[in-house]
Amino acid sequence: MSEQLQRRIDLLEEEVATLKEAIQFLAVCKSTNRRFLFFDWIVKYNVLGERRIRLDQVLLTLADRLEGRSPPKRSAITGVPSELLYKEAAPTYAEAKLLLMQALGVETDNIVEQLIDAFAEQGIHTWLVSLRATEEASDPTSQ
Repeated sequence: MSEQLQRRIDLLEEEVATLKEAIQFLAVCKSTNRRFLFFDWIVKYNVLGERRIRLDQVLLTLADRLEGRSPPKRSAITGVPSELLYKEAAPTYAEAKLLLMQALGVETDNIVEQLIDAFAEQGIHTWLVSLRATEEASDPTSQ
């Protein structure tokens, strides 16, 4: 089998895996249910495959930092600067938002804000929801 043919097969297999993942999430949130807003967000913004892996890696690392644990050095995450991601200090909300934007490959924070809204509604990643609330409470311009 030629190298070019093998690359095409690999690409098709990756696309099939991404479609399977999307279908699984659609099955969970086929009619937008407030209990599953995160899954709805994933499908709405096509955060599947590699994008989903990057998102999960950044969330895990930020949670470790916030809890005072030294995050394990994972392999580099495309588009996310390691020196910012693996800092020893707890992340600020602005830092977390920037890292999530980079993981998702977006240039504005609107999608990330919607993600955090979905977390709040679904009751997951509450540490990030709390981090946002703390920053908003301490920022007089956000009121």
